[in-house]
Amino acid sequence: MKKLFNVVFAVLIFQLTLVAQVNPVLQVNGHNESVNVVAFSPDSKTLFSGGKDGAIFSWDVTAAFKQVKTIHVTDAAITSLSVNHAGNTLVVGTYCQILLYDAASLKRKARNKKAHVSFAGSVNYSADDNYIVSSSWKENALMLWDAKNLKKVKQFAETVWTDEAMFTQDGKYIISANHANNVKVWDIATGNIVKTFAGHEDWVYAFRMTNDQSKLITASFDKTIKIWDFESGKQLSTLQGHTDGIYQLALTPDNKTLISVAVDSTMRVWDLEKKAEVANIKPASKVLGITISPDGRYLAAGLEDHSIAIWELKDLIKGN
Repeated sequence: MKKLFNVVFAVLIFQLTLVAQVNPVLQVNGHNESVNVVAFSPDSKTLFSGGKDGAIFSWDVTAAFKQVKTIHVTDAAITSLSVNHAGNTLVVGTYCQILLYDAASLKRKARNKKAHVSFAGSVNYSADDNYIVSSSWKENALMLWDAKNLKKVKQFAETVWTDEAMFTQDGKYIISANHANNVKVWDIATGNIVKTFAGHEDWVYAFRMTNDQSKLITASFDKTIKIWDFESGKQLSTLQGHTDGIYQLALTPDNKTLISVAVDSTMRVWDLEKKAEVANIKPASKVLGITISPDGRYLAAGLEDHSIAIWELKDLIKGN
């Protein structure tokens, strides 16, 4: 009996250690409503945020995330935001519109008022910064845009609502996650679907690709994360731990650590080499968007309570 008690006690201690709270090193405020999206500049010196209040903020990372500039974009929510690889331009998605802004001054450079029929759920640059791909809520299509003037280059006809779309590093393909429970790979030149990653049992909300383009990581409302060999399409492993649907992913620059956010109100940290969960954090407010700085130092999270929480990544992976 005593031996059984010791085993149970040890398991409880392990679980308490695993879910121990790791508090952010900093929490900054400025938005008047929830912070929906966050993105770092390529040099990791600036953080950009977009909120339900229709505003974009820039924050100086080197000055303890001091607020630098603010602009009011629209009366609708900002639903997507991305910085180009040169670090000089932002693309912003909101209701029906996609807009371009100078990253330093936050002055508008271009706008397409009728880019989509609803909110732009994702906007992302190609590796050469020449193109932008966008997906939209309630619209079964992916759009390819000229990144200089936001003129439409091509439309990819989807059959379902797409949540996220990105380019591959080699610039040949667009990857999209959708409500048909799978991830599709589109040949940009032909517009054809060349691969489909099927295996989830519910909507796929987020995905990330390793830097060498060898592995695809997908997250679903079926509460699981799956890792795939991109070339063969073979499923390599499944990460389990969340108790509700997963809707956000962030991958560290070294491809060793993954951060996931789910409806279960937890943010979980995964060691991808060990295929194991190493931390389980419960933020003070619902996390709406996450991003990792390119230098691998910070994790930033936009929260429903109007704030942005900042963690040092080393604090999240101490047990790693």
